Amino acid sequence: MTAMPDEVQDICGYASHLPQSSYKHSQAKPLKGLGAGVLEVLELHHGDTYRAVYTA
Repeated sequence: MTAMPDEVQDICGYASHLPQSSYKHSQAKPLKGLGAGVLEVLELHHGDTYRAVYTA
């Protein structure tokens, strides 16, 4: 298993930080089927897909 690339960590980390200041990242989308306030950030990087899921 490989680690999440630094660039992807930066995007996902920033996206999960924004709700603490009442903002939403432009890539954050509601995750259907898990209830209100559950968001996901999907990032493509060199042919791989990374997903971060968080509640806001």
